[in-house]
Formats: sequence, structure tokens, C-alpha cells
Amino acid sequence: MDDLRAGRGDPWEHDPGPPPNRRWARLFADVPNYRALGAQISKKDQFRWQFGPVFYRGRLGDKQARVLVVGQDAGSDEALAHRSFVGETGTRTQHLLAHIGINRSYLFLNTFVYSIRKLKVVEDLAQDPDSPVAIHRNALFDYAAERHDLRLVIAVGGEARRSVVNWIRHRGGSVKDPGLLNLHTIDAGAIGPKVRLVDTRHPGAAVQGAGGKVKKSFGVAADRVLGFIADDPDWLPPDPGATRGAVGKFRYRSAPVPLRDLSFGATWRLGTGGTGSVRKDSGRSIILEPRKPLPPRTGFPTEAPGPQDGFAAPSGQVPWEPPTRPSEFDPGPPTEMARLLVGANPGLGWPDWRAVGVTGAATYGGGPVYRGRFTGVQLLVLADQAGHDDVLFARAYTGEAGQRFQGLLVALGLTKSYLIVRTLPVDTSELPAARVRQLVDRKAVVTLHQAIAGEVLGSNPVAAVVAIGPHAQRLAGKLDLGGKPVVALPPWGPDAQDAWAAGLDQLRATGIASDRKPASGPWNGKPLQIPRADVPFGAPRWQATSGDRVRRSLPGDDGADPFYKVWMPRWVAKVDVPPLP
Repeated sequence: MDDLRAGRGDPWEHDPGPPPNRRWARLFADVPNYRALGAQISKKDQFRWQFGPVFYRGRLGDKQARVLVVGQDAGSDEALAHRSFVGETGTRTQHLLAHIGINRSYLFLNTFVYSIRKLKVVEDLAQDPDSPVAIHRNALFDYAAERHDLRLVIAVGGEARRSVVNWIRHRGGSVKDPGLLNLHTIDAGAIGPKVRLVDTRHPGAAVQGAGGKVKKSFGVAADRVLGFIADDPDWLPPDPGATRGAVGKFRYRSAPVPLRDLSFGATWRLGTGGTGSVRKDSGRSIILEPRKPLPPRTGFPTEAPGPQDGFAAPSGQVPWEPPTRPSEFDPGPPTEMARLLVGANPGLGWPDWRAVGVTGAATYGGGPVYRGRFTGVQLLVLADQAGHDDVLFARAYTGEAGQRFQGLLVALGLTKSYLIVRTLPVDTSELPAARVRQLVDRKAVVTLHQAIAGEVLGSNPVAAVVAIGPHAQRLAGKLDLGGKPVVALPPWGPDAQDAWAAGLDQLRATGIASDRKPASGPWNGKPLQIPRADVPFGAPRWQATSGDRVRRSLPGDDGADPFYKVWMPRWVAKVDVPPLP
């Protein structure tokens, strides 16, 4: 597992999403109506809208970014990570940044925030100054220039280069089109007094036989930047702890995306090992693959029906776009709790999952360990794995079982004062129950869970503990929970509703302080969507709703890493697209 963390920073680091006291979230919320714009110029969908827009990767905090990287659009890896430049192009560009001594102070933005199908069809939308797409992009670029001390802009690919040129024109600069790979000849004073420009070919051109030209363009860009630095050493100092390469020594390689750029709990597969996913079903599904060389891919269980039950969105909001208000996404745990959850504190580590026989853990990592809050916790929940949605949605108990439990929480009057912790943070679904029990009994697992429980109980008014599933119940019996009542629930299934209803009655009898008026009468067992405040930034509203959306590939060769497939529910495609103004 350590190889997936190598060069990616500390494992507890993560990107919290747009800061609450700046205009980033509002700008992201102003995303144009891409679907309607595409329909205006073509009868076919011109944008891969199913998994939502992808806005950025990197630093949004004031003065944190000195390099702005501009690209074209997001691929399938980016659609899963909800961050830009995460696949092959992202890791190639990450290495370019590392060569010039930049490993943190950057911001990635794209020409389009939605993935495109054919550039020639939508190019006018990208570059016409009156296009809503161009207007929105320029607003994002302008805010980046306003909030940061930009020194360098890197355009990756021809469309990105045109976006930068038109941004300068938008800001009042006079630009004569200099041709491809000549961005460095343009006066960037309209962006900022110390801004310099470079451009590269797009790494995707390598599949069209232009691999040599791509490699050369990256090397030329690196040497140009190092030349700027030689002329003015104070222009772009290296980031703290970063090393800088020499002129003529650049090699066209990949560097992994730092974990600090991804949401807490995101699968480690994203951002390392090149592009790791592929779209299927006309864009309605994405398969996440193991690291290469790929094992033979077996089939997947049938797609879940995905009912719309429980889904809710504010008026005017559509299910294929994410919430953007800071109150509607989870920024992740505070630093000390994050360290604890990933097992990074001395003497408090998770086992080496690969060494103890958990297939796939070395590729996908152990991330979806929690869901909920760390302050004001009334109910602490230990939950066994239930499905596979957690692997791709980065939070615990997000599939159908979690949605059923969400309905129970609302019936109890809890909408935010709970914390759910998974018994084991990795996918153990292919292991026999006896083997999972052995993992739960390991001293390292019990000790770490005791530390987590102690931290939560010591700083919150916890009234009760819920243990969902046999392994969670076994673990609860090994922990000192401060005498709190423990309510045991079976795993969710066709015969579980009566037991869960009885558990609800037990919880009501504990005197839990509700944060909203509890529902009256018996619990109906219906699912509710996972609150948006429980899900990381960027996830479209349909995710963590509509039952189980992720399937693991059927067992193949012993020890072979699995594949995962996520489907957008069919009902989303039937939602009316808002008309253009």
C-alpha cells in the first residue's frame, strides 16, 4: 500500500472544497446550462453530463497558487474524482510542475467544465466571447488572478491555448495570434505584472501518432520556465521542500497526484498509474480499473434499478450537478481526526491490508472510513460494509443500506448530530465471514477503533451507540464505550425492517436530543438520500441516492484485483433539462 502513497504527501491530507468565505462556490454554482446549450446546436448530446461538471484541482485559498494550468475538459477519471487533471494528462503535467519546483502552489482549470464529445461541434461555445461557456470560464480565470499572485500560466493543448489568448483579450490585452506553441511570445501583463506564459501539446495527441511532438513540447516548456527563472530567480521560487530540475534534463514521465488535491476518502487508484477508468453505456456508467497490467475483467452483477425514492433537490437544481454551498458538502475531518482515521498516529495504524489478504486494498486503498460530523455527535454508529458505493463515493454507508438508515435517523430526529464509522475501511466482500471476523479481532483494528471512539465520546454528548451487522457488534463488545447503551441492528435486508423498527424504539428510549422534530408514528422503512452535507464537494446530487449504484466485478483469478462499475440511475435522464434564458 505504501507505493500508492509514495510522492503523494501525507495520507491524511485532502482538499476540503471551495472555502466558505470566498466567491469560488458561487462562481461554480453559476455553471452554464451545458445540456441546453448543446441541444441548441445539435440533436445529440454534445457533453458527457451524466457525472456532472468538474471545476478545478489545486489551491483555492488566497495567494496559495502561483501557477495556473489550463486544459480542455475532464475525462472519466476526473468525473469519478470530481477534480481536474487526474488521469494521464494530469499525471504528466504533475511531473512537469515537479520539474520546475512546484508541488503545491498551483491551480488547474479547464476550457469546459463538462466533458465534451466532439470539439469541432462545440468550439464556438468555447471561444466566442459572448458564449455563456466563455463568459463563465473567464469569470473563473479572473477570480484566480484576483485571489492569487499568479506568475505562470501553462496551457496544455490547443484549445487551452486559445482559451488563454481569449482570456487576455477579455482583460483588455492586445494579442496577435502567434500560432501553436508560441504562447511564451505573448505579453501577459493583462493578467498580472509578473505573469509569463508557456504551452504544450496535449498528451492525448500521443494516441494519434504525435507522441514525439508531445514529449518535445513538454521538454521545451520546462526549459523555457527554467530560463525565466535563471533570468529572474525571485520570479518563481520553488515550493517549500520541492526540488528543481535542470535545463535539458526533463524527461516525459508521470508523477502521482498529491492526496491533498483529492477529497478525503477518495480511492487511491485515482491520480496514479495513468488513466484508470473507461466510460460505458453511452456515458451512463464508468468502470474503474486496477493498475496496469490489467487482469482479465470478469462481468458485473446486474445494475440496480435505482428508484428515485427519497431524492430531493431545491427548486431549480438538477440531479447531474453538485451542490456548491459550503453547507451542502463535507470538507472532510479536521487534521488531527484525519490522522487518526487513516491510522497515521504512532502505535495506531490499520493493518497492512494486502499482507493480511484483502484483495484490491493495495490498489484502491482504505478511504471510506466515516460519514457524518465530529462535533455535536449524539449517536455514534459502527457499521459493517454494505455494498460498494463507499469505494467511489468516499464516505461510509452511502448505498441502499445507508439510505435506509438515513430514514431511520430522520425518524429519530437526527439530521446532522451523528457519526458513522465503518468496521473496516476496505472492501472485504469477497472474504468468508470467518476471515472478516479475524480481521476485526486483530489488535491493531480494536486499538485504533478504541482511539476513534474515545476521541468522539470524550468531546461529544453521545447518548447511544448503534452497531449494524455482526462484525460491528463483535467490535463494539471489545470497546470501552463509556457505559453508553449499545443498540444492535442486523444488516439491512428484506427481513430487517422489523428489527430496525425495534431498534428505533430502543434509541428513542435513550433520551437522544434531536436536532429536528422527530417523525411521529412507526418508521416506514423507506430510504432517504444521503444528506449533501455528508458527501465531498463535486459529487452530483444523484450520487449517494437511488439505492446501490456501484458493483464489484465477479470473482476472477485468485488474488486478481477487482474492477468497479458505477451507474447513473436511469430516472436522471428523464428529468427535464431547464430551458435557456
